[in-house]
This record gives sequence, structure tokens and C-alpha cells, in this order.
Amino acid sequence: MKDTAHETLRAVVGLQAQALASGAAYVSGASVDCLGYDEALVVVNAGAEGTGSALDIKVQEHTAATGTFTDVAGAAFAQLLAAATPGIYVGRIDLSKRARYLRAQYKPTGTYAAVAIEFILLGKKYPPATQVNSVTTYGFSV
Repeated sequence: MKDTAHETLRAVVGLQAQALASGAAYVSGASVDCLGYDEALVVVNAGAEGTGSALDIKVQEHTAATGTFTDVAGAAFAQLLAAATPGIYVGRIDLSKRARYLRAQYKPTGTYAAVAIEFILLGKKYPPATQVNSVTTYGFSV
């Protein structure tokens, strides 16, 4: 039987789409539970930004949903500068080498019109649960 996308991947919002203004310190996005998946794609959708603006984004990990997260070595995007955005940027993380929870941290300099960060979890290790009732968890399937 062929697996369908909604059975083998999960999309999780790490940062809701929003305008970002300058900040002196990193701001943490939501923690993402990666249990049961092989890899994660970190997708940054950066809108237009003001002249001279920059955005730093990195990924952190922890064994619990809250607490002190640590940086994942090598999991930082090159600084997004006014000349390079808007655009979509993607990073890949091998979850077999990571703690259970991930989160994105970001630090803007200047103003961004809109930025969103999503985690796409891939390679589900366990089959989907059998439902007693038919449940639709996706908007369409063509």
C-alpha cells in the first residue's frame, strides 16, 4: 500500500508569519516535538525588509519542550541581508543525531515585512494510528 504525504510527514509552525522589528537578543520560536521522525526541513519564508536590515536564524535542541536549549552545530542560516531577500531558505537536520525537541531562534536588525519559520518532519518511523472514524487531517488530496 502506498503511503500518502499526510501519513509520512508533519508540518509544524516554528514562528507564525509576522513582521519583525530590531531586537538586541535572540527570540525563541515554538518548540517542536520530533519524536518518531528521521529528518527535519527548516523552512524560512522571508518577506521584504528595510534597507540595511539583517536577520540571523539558528536552530536549537533540548530533551524537553521547555528549559535550556543549546545550539545545533552547523544549523544556522547565513545572515539574511536586504539585498538577498525576499525568498525561501531551507536547511536539513538529521534527527537521529539530535535531541527530541527543536526550535528556531531569530534576531532581526532593522525591520522585516514578514517572516515565517516552519519545520517539516519527514520519514515517519511508525505507521499512522488506525482510526475508528474517518478523519480528514488535510485540506485537499488530488
